[in-house]
Amino acid sequence: MKVFKRKDRSLSMSLPEEKELYGVTIRKLPVGRYLMALDTLERLPAIIVEKIIPEAGGTTEIAAKLLMGDKEFMEAVLLRLLTTVPKELCRMLSELLGIPEERLLSADCKNALSLKELLDIMMAFWEMNDLSDFFGSVRKLKAKLTAQKDKTAGTGYSGGSPSDKA
Repeated sequence: MKVFKRKDRSLSMSLPEEKELYGVTIRKLPVGRYLMALDTLERLPAIIVEKIIPEAGGTTEIAAKLLMGDKEFMEAVLLRLLTTVPKELCRMLSELLGIPEERLLSADCKNALSLKELLDIMMAFWEMNDLSDFFGSVRKLKAKLTAQKDKTAGTGYSGGSPSDKA
């Protein structure tokens, strides 16, 4: 009798994986680097806004100028957006993927990456560090904890507060 067993994914997940693509070594992220990447992603919008509109006081002032339709302000924002966002994204990817910045940002670099090559590297990185199962497990755990919390809500000592029925 043949017994069909499902492949234990934890075995392959624990193996150190490395892949070389266009001279870039793609590795699984250790937890610390993953947390650094999340922190960088969280700060990215603030970094970009600060670089795009350094003279603006804050988000309320920016929103007010955009809503007023200040044409000069909008043109300046769009121009800075087109030049700043790609640079900041490349800097973040350089740090995360361990690619020297000049390979992404220098026009004179001998082995500069093309947009397609960078996209291929990003896709390979995503595949190697796929956290879909992890986030799925976290969602299930969160739902379970929420269900338990809802089940226990409304029980226990009221501390002398009057009943809703009173």
